[in-house]
Amino acid sequence: MNKEKINVLITGGGGPGYPLFYKALRHSRKYDVRIVATEINRYAGNIYRSDWVDAAYLTKKNSDPEFIDQICGIARREKIDFLYSGIDEELPVFARNRNMLDELGCKIVLPSESALNMAFDKWATYNRLEGTVRQPETLRIVPDTQFDAESIMQRFKYRAKVKGARTRGNRLNFLAETVDDLNFYTHYLQRLGADFIVQQYISGREFNVSIMADNSGEILYAICREKLDDEQKRPNTNAGCIIRNPDMEAAAIDVVKKMKLYPGCSNVEFLLDESGQYYVIDVNGGRHAAQDYNLIHSGINIPEMLIDISRDNTPDMIDNTQIKSGVICIKYLDELIVEMNDIDSYWEESGP
Repeated sequence: MNKEKINVLITGGGGPGYPLFYKALRHSRKYDVRIVATEINRYAGNIYRSDWVDAAYLTKKNSDPEFIDQICGIARREKIDFLYSGIDEELPVFARNRNMLDELGCKIVLPSESALNMAFDKWATYNRLEGTVRQPETLRIVPDTQFDAESIMQRFKYRAKVKGARTRGNRLNFLAETVDDLNFYTHYLQRLGADFIVQQYISGREFNVSIMADNSGEILYAICREKLDDEQKRPNTNAGCIIRNPDMEAAAIDVVKKMKLYPGCSNVEFLLDESGQYYVIDVNGGRHAAQDYNLIHSGINIPEMLIDISRDNTPDMIDNTQIKSGVICIKYLDELIVEMNDIDSYWEESGP
């Protein structure tokens, strides 16, 4: 089978969530991929893997007015066919500039800007899903407002999660077990000027369901995975195991459809309490999960399917019933040694 040659741009490509993406692209049965990656951090190690990345560019942060012009300049220069990002803050920027990218022949597979903004805002997500799926009771506290910490802690029986409303991963996520804890964390977030929520703490096991939907919203797969390490005490999950759960998978599909998170990848995070009740605790719209390599190992080539969707090709159908429980993905760290001169000469010049 002759592979189609294609140029792919991956932004934030030095990050820890991308090794699985690079490996899957290199093992695509359909596409002969040239991979161009961008970074804001010149020392992000994954980007120096020559077996993964063919060309690299330093760019501004996604909040910089020059960012999208830089990306478009790279797309034009490198004749990019498909752009992918796993960085939540970037996704609405790309969705907003979808037409500009499309005119360059650079396709993206993302939900609408409004759907992505809703998924990135924990309070907006909570309101959108309220009454349709179980969620921990949640309060919103905006910067520069007074609140009664004692009554909040009484309400939540002295165990509450304090979370920045617009953050990704486990950032700005704290467990308060006393009134002093709640005051400390909320004052810290208020000093940052961050909108945040206070949420009922529920003890239980953490899961997430990885989903992909096509342009029409048809679900191509929905696979449940348990987080094996305690993410409540860690910034990221290091190990996750496929544990099929039809109820959580069906609930995640309902969430994606309710929030119109299609086309593309999303993942819905759950807590399963000791009584067997599950609660939605977060929704990551528009991107894969960093633990999804166990899905790729099981036969779901995520980037290949996204490229298919971007080109209006029908992705290979996944027999969800054949994706078995028990496949564990464990992330690990390694070191890469380079010379200073190699770093200085490695990067291409970016710009409009």
